Amino acid sequence: MANLVQQVTGATEIKAIIARVPQAARGRGLYLAIGEEVKGQTERRFDLSMAPDGSRWKQSLRVTLGLGGGPTLVKSGDMRRSLTVNADDQGGELVIPKAYAATHQFGATIKPVRAKTLRFALGRKGNRTNFVFARSVTIPKREMLGFSAENVADIATVARDHILDVARGARP
Repeated sequence: MANLVQQVTGATEIKAIIARVPQAARGRGLYLAIGEEVKGQTERRFDLSMAPDGSRWKQSLRVTLGLGGGPTLVKSGDMRRSLTVNADDQGGELVIPKAYAATHQFGATIKPVRAKTLRFALGRKGNRTNFVFARSVTIPKREMLGFSAENVADIATVARDHILDVARGARP
């Protein structure tokens, strides 16, 4: 996940905010507060089907065909529910512990390894499952992780509030 964090939009700005926080105010509390803010921002992206830059995610074929299961990237909700914040005194991270998360974040082309075509189920008609065959499938980039200018400002506010709480003795 560390490599993924380094590649998201706006990571440089977040590092700059943390660098300005006095050493005495840094620690697990700061990183946890920032992590929870980032988690909330990412959850809103799932709700809005929107990348950090404000662009809409391309709808999945499942959604386009009206096959149910919720919006794009929310068929079962597993990926959204798996968002986890980890923090210690050295830093924090938002983790999406799903093998397919990076595929959606960056996009990918999937090709068969042991057969000439891919086969996957695409909906049901009565008791019959509809299968689709393809030589390859391209998953478009649907960026979930990253920071808009508004996200960066919100994180700066969280950091400022944390510093003020530490100064008042309200947080360790």
